[in-house]
Amino acid sequence: MVVPLLQQVSAYYDMLQVDPDFSSQLRQMASDITAAVNENLFDHSSGDHFITQLNADGSTRDFIDYDSNLIAVAFGR
Repeated sequence: MVVPLLQQVSAYYDMLQVDPDFSSQLRQMASDITAAVNENLFDHSSGDHFITQLNADGSTRDFIDYDSNLIAVAFGR
């Protein structure tokens, strides 16, 4: 949910025409988060859903959480 929030705040700063550097930082942060989620949480072996949990040791749990996957799709994953 943080990605669309960062995008909206960036758009707000753009609309106000203040602090373009901060607006750019927010857009880049949203882009970086999206890339990290796609790289680390998408189940590349199946190619059809995001995993449920990625642990610090690299192990995962995967319950195929359809609600979370639908949220990801709704926000353009």
